[in-house]
Amino acid sequence: MTVGSDLEIDGRRKSCIGLIAELEKAMCESNISRITVIVQDVPTKIDIYAWAKRKGHRIDAETPYDGIFKMGIVK
Repeated sequence: MTVGSDLEIDGRRKSCIGLIAELEKAMCESNISRITVIVQDVPTKIDIYAWAKRKGHRIDAETPYDGIFKMGIVK
């Protein structure tokens, strides 16, 4: 992973649990301050919001397009 820059995780083909585990690992193991995650359904989006709040992160952007959501998560 690149230190200090954005990372994009495509979660469209991952389970919600797998996606949150990947987000957790990326936030803990790097100096990246912002991650963009792509999800394709509302339940996963809701779970990402809950995870971010629980971990003290914030969602700074959400862009819906073509049936998917692109979310920016900041440490």
